[in-house]
Amino acid sequence: IGSVKAANMMHDAKYACDLLIQASLSENDELVSLTKEISNELNIGAVLINAIAAYINHLKSNGASHNIVHEHKYFLTKLAHYVYGITIDGVSYRKAVNELLLNVPDENQAFCIKLARSFYGYWRTAHNAATVQQTTKLSFKEDELVKLWHGIDEEFLYALEDWLLNLYSESMRQMGIPQNYINIRQKIVKVIMVELRKVDTYTEEDYRNTINRVQPLFSSLDMQDFFLTVSREFYRFWAEHQSTLSDDTKLI
Repeated sequence: IGSVKAANMMHDAKYACDLLIQASLSENDELVSLTKEISNELNIGAVLINAIAAYINHLKSNGASHNIVHEHKYFLTKLAHYVYGITIDGVSYRKAVNELLLNVPDENQAFCIKLARSFYGYWRTAHNAATVQQTTKLSFKEDELVKLWHGIDEEFLYALEDWLLNLYSESMRQMGIPQNYINIRQKIVKVIMVELRKVDTYTEEDYRNTINRVQPLFSSLDMQDFFLTVSREFYRFWAEHQSTLSDDTKLI
């Protein structure tokens, strides 16, 4: 990655982030591992590093060639330079992309626009997951949810519920989402499935009502947003098997 000024690493966060992202895209597994440790220790660029890793893993899982992956890595490092430190919203992201476009050749602008659009979801997902993971103690508004959340890993899942959870989890892995973020998603999905047992029918309205009932019980707004994101991701897996779920024998 070239020469590194150690003093600048400690005093210039953007400089440090640029270097850490370059290092995280190395083909050297040990360097990548050390880079993630440093990023987390200094609290610099962790969200971007995870988002980029997920994006690149998704490209590779879809059979992208070495040259295509290399091109994406090259322009992702440039995009990350402008994205680092901005507010997590669409307006700020668009401004960052516009700054990027002012600093790339005309022939690369169409590629960069497409890249920025497809990367946006990974960036938001990584931020939401990191926010939830960094919460050392979740605050709840109801004792019932406290007990459910902290005991959900020991909750018995019936055969179909377990199968749906595995389908959803595997789809997240295919997208390149890190396992620690998948673990949080799995916990939320288990809560959703346990709460869905309380309804008599299995319709879209039942699902929506269950989500609307549980979401406000989290006092953290970040957790409420992340809960809603996961519920939307999981819905398509759940919806495909409504008829099976509504059968009294579904849980055998």
